Amino acid sequence: MRAVSDSGHQVVLVLERAEQLTGSGCCGKLEGDNAFQGGRPVFEAARRDQEAAGPLFQLFAELGPGWTVEIVDPRNLLALWPRLWRHVRRYRPPLLPALRTLLLAFSPPAILLDGRVMASRDLPSREWVEAYLSRTVH
Repeated sequence: MRAVSDSGHQVVLVLERAEQLTGSGCCGKLEGDNAFQGGRPVFEAARRDQEAAGPLFQLFAELGPGWTVEIVDPRNLLALWPRLWRHVRRYRPPLLPALRTLLLAFSPPAILLDGRVMASRDLPSREWVEAYLSRTVH
């Protein structure tokens, strides 16, 4: 998924992309109707992260043509690492934030903005991201 821009800010949402698995129907949720393990849905965390990413993707897309938004699965290092390298080369963040990004020193789900880790381990709310952007982005 991508909202495209030639210049401006680049956002990478790092979260597991999922497909219809375990026999779920075209209209069912990821875990299917009856796929439970130990009384809990099998893909509960992945579904939660995907649902939290929707409003964030929409927010970044609404910010206008100066924003590029990509969703990258953390399991696909061949796609993730080159993107992060390009972002760090382009935006040249300070050394420690750059190393954190390049060495994948963050935990998915994560948001990376202009070569820096904005959020890690849990996706923040849309309101938190709006406040963060108003403080840090020109």
